[in-house]
Amino acid sequence: FGGLGRSRHADAQEKIMSYISKVGVTTRSAVLTKFYRDVDSISLGEIERIMEEMKVVGVSYNIQTKEKVYRWMAGDGK
Repeated sequence: FGGLGRSRHADAQEKIMSYISKVGVTTRSAVLTKFYRDVDSISLGEIERIMEEMKVVGVSYNIQTKEKVYRWMAGDGK
């Protein structure tokens, strides 16, 4: 049954969320560099949308550096 089980990005998402919760603020390029074995740019985009919808990570765009910035928003670190 194809619809049952874990998300295909579940492991990578957990690692990324844990990392962002520890550092507080980071950039998309830093996440891609740290987790290049786990995600590609497209997968990170999907994870990014999920984290935003969960309201655990805020995503903004820094015009000066031309880069997405991730900010941890959940209060308890997880």
